Amino acid sequence: MEQATPDGSKRGKWMMALVFLAGCLVTALAGAAAMRLAEKPAAGPKAPVRESVEYGGSFAELELVDCKGRKCSFPEIKNEYAAAFLLSAGCRSCVEEADAIGALTCILKGDFADVILLWQDEIPWDILSATPIEETQNHSCGTAPLAGDLPRYYILNDQAEAVFVGKSMDELMQKFMALDTIEMEDLQSAADTYLQERFTGEIKEDQVRMVEFSMIGCKDCEAAAPIVTNIEAQQGIEIKTIYCDKQNVPEKQKGEVDHGNVLAHLYGIRWYPSFVVFQGDKRLIVGQTSQEGLKAALLQALGGQTTGQGQNGS
Repeated sequence: MEQATPDGSKRGKWMMALVFLAGCLVTALAGAAAMRLAEKPAAGPKAPVRESVEYGGSFAELELVDCKGRKCSFPEIKNEYAAAFLLSAGCRSCVEEADAIGALTCILKGDFADVILLWQDEIPWDILSATPIEETQNHSCGTAPLAGDLPRYYILNDQAEAVFVGKSMDELMQKFMALDTIEMEDLQSAADTYLQERFTGEIKEDQVRMVEFSMIGCKDCEAAAPIVTNIEAQQGIEIKTIYCDKQNVPEKQKGEVDHGNVLAHLYGIRWYPSFVVFQGDKRLIVGQTSQEGLKAALLQALGGQTTGQGQNGS
């Protein structure tokens, strides 16, 4: 066996010393990192990861974070149904839909159905501040997606089970209108108040009001324009225009949009132009008709003969 030399013994001792010092350094750095982590403020509660909720699935066991940043369970549904929306602040379509959800909220007022917003991760308060959506309607459901694409539209029963899942406000409204537990005349009366207050101002008893549902670039709307202008001048009333939300509306007319076409669905409007005429507590809808018939139909509506619903394009 080969015997170690004195120089080799010294080198071995130096190596052992270096290893010992390196170990001490690693221990010290780990301790400092642990102290920094301990000093860092705890993050707010995060909603847990959940799987996608599809038709027939339940939201009942979903843990959320409420508008105050506190962990909470899924909100109690006070009506027989709730319209629920899965959204994200980073999704442009979701942000644009906030106005439509706000309009629906104003009409339902919690009397016909609940409205619940579920946001992926953060709740975008800067966006919501410009809408009538209440803070308590908003919840964060964490970063994990609850659907393959956004926005996602749900109708839930009072047990928070999904009885409808859709990809557009049009789909949701079509299903909503078919619910047999909601009296449509009562819902349309609520829509009457919202439509008049938003587009014609303060409601006065016996005041005649007319709102035109129009579409930019629509040839029939352009052809009807002279007739409408003439009647407006002859009758001394102001006819307000509201635009279909299926196109790019100029910026100056953004405030005159039927967001999500919620009102068009509620009034059964499927033709542009269509007119909703209010006189006292009566409402008449003038829909698809010829240019020749439009003037007569509008004058009849303004003449007080408003017992029917008129033509609505059905």
